[in-house]
Amino acid sequence: MSTADIVDTVQASKPHKATEVTDSVRAMFVRPSRFNARTVTEDGTLLLYNSYSGAFSGVPRHARSSAEALLRQEGTCVKVTGLAKYMLDRGFLVSNSVNELNKVRVLHGFQHYRSDMLELVLLASEACNFRCVYCSETYSRGTMEPWVRQAVVAMVEHRIKQLRLLRVGWFGGEPLLGLEAIREISPRLQDLAQANGVEFSAQMTTNGFLLTEKVLAELLNYGVRRFQISLDGSPADHDCKRGLKGGGSSFRTIYDNLKAARNLSEQFTIVVRINFDNDNLPHVQELLEMLERDFAGNTHFEILFHPVCKWGGPNDGNLNVCGSTAYLSGLALSKKASTMALTQVAQLSQMQGLRGGNVCTAARPYCFILAADGKIMKCSLPMDHEDYNIVGHLGPDGVPTIDDEKLARWVAPSFEDDDMCKKCFYLPVCQGCRCQNIRFTPGFRPCPEEKLNIAATLTSLWERRQSTARQYCIKADQGIAV
Repeated sequence: MSTADIVDTVQASKPHKATEVTDSVRAMFVRPSRFNARTVTEDGTLLLYNSYSGAFSGVPRHARSSAEALLRQEGTCVKVTGLAKYMLDRGFLVSNSVNELNKVRVLHGFQHYRSDMLELVLLASEACNFRCVYCSETYSRGTMEPWVRQAVVAMVEHRIKQLRLLRVGWFGGEPLLGLEAIREISPRLQDLAQANGVEFSAQMTTNGFLLTEKVLAELLNYGVRRFQISLDGSPADHDCKRGLKGGGSSFRTIYDNLKAARNLSEQFTIVVRINFDNDNLPHVQELLEMLERDFAGNTHFEILFHPVCKWGGPNDGNLNVCGSTAYLSGLALSKKASTMALTQVAQLSQMQGLRGGNVCTAARPYCFILAADGKIMKCSLPMDHEDYNIVGHLGPDGVPTIDDEKLARWVAPSFEDDDMCKKCFYLPVCQGCRCQNIRFTPGFRPCPEEKLNIAATLTSLWERRQSTARQYCIKADQGIAV
């Protein structure tokens, strides 16, 4: 379910007097959900969001006092009609007998402990043709070794009978430097999935320099349907941040490859991730105008804004990151982009009706990174620089050897040992696992930025979704007055 499906705006006519509700309508004691968040817009609209149901509604100013009365913390006995029924159906109100924390425990269990799903991030090459200023990788290995390729296929063969879903992510380094490995592995995994009725999907994170129209067409045949490519602002800013190994610019080649992708009719998505910091932020508008000119109306492309962070690289001390202002800057950029003729601006996707939508894949027991030399890892930041991230090794026969103690540190339900998480309104979405790697630092809790800035988040989401929200009318004779 996406946010576009669950956004509502409540249209309530102003009653001249409270209308009597017939005795045939049942009454019950309700209280506000512990997973509610709310704020009020400048025009007096009450915005309500529930992180368990995914519902997001706007209550107009003249109905706001009625809604707020229903949201009294002590609860109230109401007739289940009109606004009360509306809010109960969407999860803003719950029966007083409901244990909402237990519902999250059940949700987490179903999503977390599943044997019918396998998600593999394959490092086709750990070398890279770029030297980005903020990168934390060491480029210690090249293309995935032939025996590892065979072992990856054998690993899937051992599991395929138990699977319903097989997801593959190609990563690096730069994965297209390992195109040889992709060509060897991809068709065999596709065939295994098809022969066993398993749903197969694949995506790739690439710098885009080698993603020519011909290579893109080949990858589409391998089932790779989603790509992420980074552009760091204007051409000049990008080339300062994401230059080639040995020197040289990269923007023009990447941009030409993106334009060539417009010629393909197959179904695929390229997420253009715009990395920003204090250096390039003033010039992002130049890139947006280029994208609007060249990609307006093309449904293959999405825009995503992402702040540059200190990811553990040797140049961290020299990075001019936005820091505490990064999230709000990203919202402002998304708002600006959404007013332009760009097709889709990806924003707050983790809130789009997806419970568990902001759980890091490293926290899931069925997700692993397979390195070019057969190491099995969990997180793409520490890679094999930190021993705690190496949870096992893949054998030549495709049988993994896993260190259960290390794995448990990544996949244990963190919220159960964190009282603040258990009390948090956002728990169904992140389940305390937005970033397990951050949790390994004593005293740090990986709270998502959209939760820490929830008022701005809801206001921004409403600005973008209000015009397409479903209209729900609560008439005076339906008992809107409480």
